[in-house]
Amino acid sequence: MRSATKRTPRRQPRSDESRTRILEAAIELIGEIGPFGLTLALVAERAGVSRALPTYQFNTRHELLVAAATSVLESNVASQELGLAPLLSWMRDELDGAAAGGLRLPARLAFLIGPSDPVTREIVAAHWSSLLGLIQSHLEHGRKRQEVRSDLDLGAVAAALLGQLLGEMARLLTQGQSRADANVFLTLVRASIATDAPKRQPPKRPFPAPSKNQPGLF
Repeated sequence: MRSATKRTPRRQPRSDESRTRILEAAIELIGEIGPFGLTLALVAERAGVSRALPTYQFNTRHELLVAAATSVLESNVASQELGLAPLLSWMRDELDGAAAGGLRLPARLAFLIGPSDPVTREIVAAHWSSLLGLIQSHLEHGRKRQEVRSDLDLGAVAAALLGQLLGEMARLLTQGQSRADANVFLTLVRASIATDAPKRQPPKRPFPAPSKNQPGLF
């Protein structure tokens, strides 16, 4: 007579499919309500899984937020060519992505221009730094080629361009502006920084008006 073999219960494997579904649900919710409103219960409901599964996959809300921020802020900020034209082309790609919409863009903007979340602050700051570095490198190379005005503070202009670009992306996403509006924006950007921009009747600058205590960019 054979003795019964005692089976050791196997732990449920962490399914890549369920993990992806939970992460995508979290990203979608962050785009709708921001990172502060995210809870594991809401994520489970949106993903259509048990309330325990997000904790099983990510352990804590903190880890899920970090994973979501890392996922949506991952981008290749490297550029094979630097200068004014490549900068405007990169901005065009960003605006086209905003006009097309998509799951990740609202969450990306929520992280970048929404209220700062302590959990993801370092990830967001690193992404900001990468984007600012890319824009400033384009401007510096453009200046070397005499494409960008020599009287500009390139650090300040890079920060202004990034802020305005993100604002324009948010408008394209939420207000349904057309690609024609994006073309106007890029035309104004070029006219503000290019050395060969027409000097007669210059267009309105796309940068915010300086405050009394803050000097203008130009």
